Amino acid sequence: DIVCVINVQHDCSRARCTTDGKKTIRQEREDTTQSRTVVSHTNSTLYVVNLQALHNQHWMRLTLPDHLRTRPVFFTERAVLHQHAAASLRNTK
Repeated sequence: DIVCVINVQHDCSRARCTTDGKKTIRQEREDTTQSRTVVSHTNSTLYVVNLQALHNQHWMRLTLPDHLRTRPVFFTERAVLHQHAAASLRNTK
């Protein structure tokens, strides 16, 4: 059974995709002398899924393996961060 649909994006940053490609600009069904830069994607299986912005994140978390459900740790000492933030706010008054 299909439970939900997700949209995944290719992770160009980690896959090291480049912007060295060129594509001719077409105008009124004809090629012009102008070109634009395009992304040259690498052949990788690295994708990004933003689970925080989706309404069906519960179902997606259930289908993903454990190693893909880990959240990055931005601050190891959360209490210290809160104390510094509170002190900073008190000093601005």
